[in-house]
Amino acid sequence: KIKEALDDMDPATGTTEKAIVAAKKELRELYVDEGLYIVEEEDKYTVESYDVFYDAMEEAEDVLYALSADLDEVEEAYELLEDAIYELEERD
Repeated sequence: KIKEALDDMDPATGTTEKAIVAAKKELRELYVDEGLYIVEEEDKYTVESYDVFYDAMEEAEDVLYALSADLDEVEEAYELLEDAIYELEERD
């Protein structure tokens, strides 16, 4: 199994394609399960916090569709979206 993992490893980055696929799966789940629900509830949140969230959604979408996205890009998009979701402020 170690040899198989090493064969899958990208020598330039030291990460495996499997790690990137797994990270993209987690990002996709966050995007779909939480992000798309929030998009439907846009009026519930302040404009400022929603704009930050929406920008994070766009970044996540770009990374999800990018064939050349590396592990760092996927993890960064996940953290950005997760933070934006938790920092959403509801309107008074």
